[in-house]
Amino acid sequence: VASGGITMITPEGILYDFIGNETTTLTGSMVKNAPYISGYYINSIRSANGTDTINYTYQSDGKFQSFLNSVSQGYKTTTITCIGGNSNCNCRNSIKTSFIPESSTTMFMQTVTSHKPQYIYFNGGRITFNLSSREDVNPDNSNKTKKLENIVVESYENGRYDVIRVFQFYYS
Repeated sequence: VASGGITMITPEGILYDFIGNETTTLTGSMVKNAPYISGYYINSIRSANGTDTINYTYQSDGKFQSFLNSVSQGYKTTTITCIGGNSNCNCRNSIKTSFIPESSTTMFMQTVTSHKPQYIYFNGGRITFNLSSREDVNPDNSNKTKKLENIVVESYENGRYDVIRVFQFYYS
């Protein structure tokens, strides 16, 4: 997970620590932007008195790619001004304007590299987010995005985690 975070403190003294770890790259026929941080994720939350802390860890979600098209249509004008008249211009003291139909299409590819929570740790336990592969997005891409398979809530006692509840997700 990339560094370069932001820390915010509420008027009550609660500290929120964010890290930047979602990047987006926009490329096209005439554009190649460097990847930039497009999302900040919460890293930790600490109570005002410092006794309670919630920590987050993240796992890679792969890359999601989408295509964006930009189409413009209009007319290009060509203006010829004739003064006098000669063999190349069959006019006398006039202006001739031609409208030529014109269109252009620009295609961009947007690539987002993101992360999803893996664990949320809190006093007395954790929440685990288990991911599995998706076939409906970027089927030919080796960096497939992932779907949330289940969420596991666990308590922590005597040096071990015990499952309290599992929330299973089904997709159709």
